[in-house]
Amino acid sequence: MLSDIRREVREIVRTELQVTLQYYSDKIDEYEEKISRYESNLKTVENQCKDMKNTYLNLKLKNDVLEQKINAMEQRQMSNLIEICGVSESENENLQDITSKICAKLQLSSADASKAYRKKKMRPNVAVQGPPSPIVVSLREGCRDQWLSSSRNTSITGRDLGREDSTRIYIRESLTPTTAFLLWKSKKDLKETGLCKFVWLKNGVVLAKKTENDKAHVIRSESDMERMKEVFS
Repeated sequence: MLSDIRREVREIVRTELQVTLQYYSDKIDEYEEKISRYESNLKTVENQCKDMKNTYLNLKLKNDVLEQKINAMEQRQMSNLIEICGVSESENENLQDITSKICAKLQLSSADASKAYRKKKMRPNVAVQGPPSPIVVSLREGCRDQWLSSSRNTSITGRDLGREDSTRIYIRESLTPTTAFLLWKSKKDLKETGLCKFVWLKNGVVLAKKTENDKAHVIRSESDMERMKEVFS
């Protein structure tokens, strides 16, 4: 009788164990299938993220190139413009007369300058008084380089315009906001930090080189400038 009871108990325990093991085996298979689907979905999401990132980088590159081309076109349209900086502003000022006096100082023909106007301030309502707005002068085709060269070899002050102040007046190329920002940023981040010795502008293009004997690098965008930090460091 005891033997029969033990046999029955063993059978009951064996059956229960088999049922339990089968249950957990099925659950493990179910979880493995879910994990497999999850990993597959995760891989799909990762691939989609990579595709989106590559698309973003591609679009950003195209946008940067497009902005550079637009800025270059706008800069070429300003190839016959110069800016006279440092001339204090006054009411009812005669900009053509100011331009003529500077022409005489530079020993250039006033007929080269067809039009002159004050450049609008970017933030006219700012309370802090900044430097006077430059005078933009439109020149005859092909005259700009001569004006720039003559101004580099001639010292001009307010006294040359019949004024009492001796503030230095200088002439520079007229720049688009993008080019002007790149020039300022390059001088600040490259030259003033000592990474390079020369940052200058030529024909609307920002150039930089580490020493006098090194080759010049063109800076057309902020990414170019960041790359120059690595090159010059």
